[in-house]
Amino acid sequence: MARVASDNAPHGALRKTVRHRSPEHLSAVRSLCCLICGAYGCEAAHVRYASAEHGKPESGRGIKPGDQWTVPLWLCPAHHREQHGSGEREWWRRKGIDPLVVARRLWAATPDYSRMMNIILTEGDEIWKGIVPAWRSEGRTR
Repeated sequence: MARVASDNAPHGALRKTVRHRSPEHLSAVRSLCCLICGAYGCEAAHVRYASAEHGKPESGRGIKPGDQWTVPLWLCPAHHREQHGSGEREWWRRKGIDPLVVARRLWAATPDYSRMMNIILTEGDEIWKGIVPAWRSEGRTR
């Protein structure tokens, strides 16, 4: 369980934070197409940077974030390694995606695949957004 400083505790005191674990959610995220390129065969990539705005505590260095902070990234080494290798917050900013918004929406939509896929199609990278209208008009869901 992750530990973070408490706002109400004496200086240096720690309190436990809840790290949600959900094999069902991770499986659902893996079934979606990549948030960056639209490819299938994704990993459930945990977003590691902290955000007070989203209520996400710091993680990394042995502290894995809860499963509610995952987004689908394709299994090619590039996306997942890029995500963690070059300043994660800046990497997402360059992609024009707020992964914490996407992760929270996916967590709330689990296990509804259609709702989850709609989130990805709405929030996905501009590179592949052009395929979305045609894909939807064909009635494709996967």
